[in-house]
Amino acid sequence: SPVVAGVNVVDIPGLSIKEFHGGVSTKETRLSAVQEIVTEPSVGPWRCPEFDEYILVAEGEAHVEHGAVGKIDIVKAGSGVYLPKGCRVRVNFLGPAEVVAICLPAFSPDTEHREEEGEANTAALAHKVDSTPELIKSVDVVKAPTLTITEYFGNVTSKDNSISACIAKVDEPCTEAWQRPDFAEWVLVLTGTLHLEHAEGTTIVPAGSGVFLAANERVKW
Repeated sequence: SPVVAGVNVVDIPGLSIKEFHGGVSTKETRLSAVQEIVTEPSVGPWRCPEFDEYILVAEGEAHVEHGAVGKIDIVKAGSGVYLPKGCRVRVNFLGPAEVVAICLPAFSPDTEHREEEGEANTAALAHKVDSTPELIKSVDVVKAPTLTITEYFGNVTSKDNSISACIAKVDEPCTEAWQRPDFAEWVLVLTGTLHLEHAEGTTIVPAGSGVFLAANERVKW
């Protein structure tokens, strides 16, 4: 599988967003996945997307504002929040944070329906549905001396079989067994280097890059 360098789709003082998979970096339409690094307090725009969004809070906390009265859910590090499509919402950060955001299907400005400041977007309100964010507490599904895999969404945490979203933390060099999953995987390497063995040799995926593994692709991490 080809290695694709992440693309900075937002790079402004206090906020950087790097897309690893999606319409800009890989021309992917099924899914988009980005890493957001927040260094200063920020207030996001109101929006009412046509896609589902899954946010994994790795560091800091996100304040998710929704509903007519602006109810706020606080999502702390180690938790996730599911934003169903048609939910009018905005995400704010009161301080430094790091999150991974996944959209199904892929994010597009045309389907985000962002509201201009002080002006409601009538297109967004037209497809708005009565839904609310769902907070999910992550679970360590693998806990080994050198490797921890934390599931934020999936069969264990959210009983959701449409997506499995995890963060793996590797403390020392380690090797997994050969595998041939029935599902496709979109991998983001946030730090360090990943070596993927396969029939054609070894693919090296450096930090800041992503790789797509097709279903039934035999590979060894």
